[in-house]
Amino acid sequence: MHIRRGDVPADDSDYFTSSETILRTIIELKSILDTHKVKYRICAFSQGNSADFAELSLPGVELFLDVDAVWTMQELIEADILIMGKGCFSYCAALISNGIKIFEPVTLSGNDFLPSWKWRSLSPAESWVPCRADGSFDCTAFEHQLLLIIQAKAMLQQSCNQSINLRP
Repeated sequence: MHIRRGDVPADDSDYFTSSETILRTIIELKSILDTHKVKYRICAFSQGNSADFAELSLPGVELFLDVDAVWTMQELIEADILIMGKGCFSYCAALISNGIKIFEPVTLSGNDFLPSWKWRSLSPAESWVPCRADGSFDCTAFEHQLLLIIQAKAMLQQSCNQSINLRP
């Protein structure tokens, strides 16, 4: 999960997502993963100090604050589930990622002067699950994508096990 802080003030709703909204997303996500008995870690990448994220102190949530940006980008790209922040950093990771992407689409105003920002109002692929402004999301769409990932990982594991058991 990428939480945009440090470069954006709390009153900038175009780029800032409240901790309450993020918490709702995490709670829904954890509920679905627990229902499907999926082992998981929730890694939250941001800037600031841990006191700024007190509301997100839940079992299974790990904070990574002010860490190397390249390492953070790699972690976001490799995540099976990426909860995106509102910005290009998360978007770039999402474009490369094979995982499920949860993002908050935004209605663009006439003041958005860069045409490249139009991505913020689009859902580029089925694996991109839109999140509502309150942090909730379409659980059915998410579960569909989750089951696809679970199946793919099981097939990969089976393939790896067969390869390991081959005799020369």
